[in-house]
Amino acid sequence: MRHFWFAAALFGVLYAGGHVQADEKAPATRVDRYGDPLPPGAIARLGTMRWRHPTIIWDMAFSPDGKELTVAGYDKAIRYYDMEGRLLRALKIDVEGFAGSPFGTRGRSLAIAPDRKTAAVLGFVNGLKTPYFLKCVELPSGKEITSLSAEKSFGEFIEYLPDSRTAVTYESTGRIRFWDLLGGTEILDAKPLEGHLSVLSASSDGSTLALSISQKDAQDIYLWKWLEDEKPSKLITRRAAETLAFSPDGKWLAISEFARRPADYEGRRYAISYGVRLYDLVTGKAAKEFPSLDGRSPDSALAFSADGKRLAVINAQRRGVMVRDVAAGKELQRFDVWPDYARSVAFSPDGRLLAIGSDEAKPLVVRNLETGERLGPAHAAHSASVGQAVFLAREETVVTADSSGVLMAWEARSGRRLWESRHRDPSTPKSIRSSSVRAIAASPDGKLLVTSCYDDTVRLWNAATGKEIFRLAGHGSYGLARTQPPSLPMECAL
Repeated sequence: MRHFWFAAALFGVLYAGGHVQADEKAPATRVDRYGDPLPPGAIARLGTMRWRHPTIIWDMAFSPDGKELTVAGYDKAIRYYDMEGRLLRALKIDVEGFAGSPFGTRGRSLAIAPDRKTAAVLGFVNGLKTPYFLKCVELPSGKEITSLSAEKSFGEFIEYLPDSRTAVTYESTGRIRFWDLLGGTEILDAKPLEGHLSVLSASSDGSTLALSISQKDAQDIYLWKWLEDEKPSKLITRRAAETLAFSPDGKWLAISEFARRPADYEGRRYAISYGVRLYDLVTGKAAKEFPSLDGRSPDSALAFSADGKRLAVINAQRRGVMVRDVAAGKELQRFDVWPDYARSVAFSPDGRLLAIGSDEAKPLVVRNLETGERLGPAHAAHSASVGQAVFLAREETVVTADSSGVLMAWEARSGRRLWESRHRDPSTPKSIRSSSVRAIAASPDGKLLVTSCYDDTVRLWNAATGKEIFRLAGHGSYGLARTQPPSLPMECAL
């Protein structure tokens, strides 16, 4: 059985052996069912290229009118998408390396200014006398505004302040530096506290930073009015933050936190509790508290709507997103983004749309919060890598299976999706690997499918409807006999 790996979950199906006659009158460029161009020689695309961002997403920002989404990725590129998921343009920043870890959930080395007019990047180029650099470029032209280099690092992570001119760079040692990116000068270099700095967030006016600091056994959260040269004041003791977010009006600080508490069973001195707390910055006290999405892991990203009335919460482990009413504290909406590890979230300026980004090369998700529907056709495609595919009898239908356990059937010539089935309920707290389909085969008459999965099951499916007929446990991890069913040659069009 051949493996078909396509990073964008894309199949171009090519027929050979004279089964499809060449159409002399065919247009020079074919398009898929959504009007997007196909690769040369391809007959159909199973799925879509819409919302297909190729790398980890570090930052996102909507245009003021909500008609475009700007995305910063780990491949050192800024991409622009319309609300149907079409890639409008891409700007590759000319650098060789990044500072910091690509998988950091608390920061990044590439950031977009709130006004979307500039982007800033930290990096490292080996072999130079001053290998570390900080650059600011104009968007969307890519014209260089500021380029600074040094023998030592500018920091691991970079964040813009709300004025879109000032940036703050920081590292885990607790060193924090402020920069005028348009003027190319350093404003302040400080280490306000001893300890490990894990999270930093700026208030809506940029005058106050919230810091999560670990000192020996203590994990505390501080507020620092850096413009007034004040010593940071402790807001919370013995609690660590996964992420922080100020409300636009500056009244609230939302904290995805985890803290020790007495264990509720023998053999453990303590357990970890997870949740989101809203702190009233006027009184300095916790006003509201919500459990995390799954109660077993911290929520990984927070974002307020522009009016401050709603809070979006993402949990990477649960692979879900929730929108809460801030005043009432009640849940308004909840969406699954499985199998993606969602890490970033952003509201459109009018609060009507919500963008969700992944820390893997997975599709962007943009939802209309008024209807709950996803924008564009990306939902009609695999979200994980596809490793198995098989033609059914008469070769009019192709069935594909991906590493998250999703099966899809397609009309071969048009690329129309016929049905979708899953190897497990996406809400089940189980690893994605356990759902990966190892092998798939079709009966000679094309009426039945059989799959082997890492969850130790072999399953029989109705090929016409995608409905599971029965399953056998205890076999899946060893796979099926790899007999090649009768079919025509296939080829991936990446």
